Amino acid sequence: MGKPIDLPHVGREDRLSLIYARDMAAGVSLLHLAPKLQHVVYVIPGGIETSWGEMAEIIKEFVPGSTITFGRSERPAGAEQLLP
Repeated sequence: MGKPIDLPHVGREDRLSLIYARDMAAGVSLLHLAPKLQHVVYVIPGGIETSWGEMAEIIKEFVPGSTITFGRSERPAGAEQLLP
């Protein structure tokens, strides 16, 4: 059912942070409406952290027969400084 998904630049254990769109919009609105910002960059954290492998399993529950493949199994050197 559907087309196979290949994620060559993502490892099964790589983590991602998910946030509900309305929560993100609320965070951006609060920043936009603030009378003065104290910083140049802000992080609006998501509420759920999961792995790409866990996401694949959830997708497979809703779309039986899905094929999702991953590329590398390790982060590239220095990635720990950029990714959670």
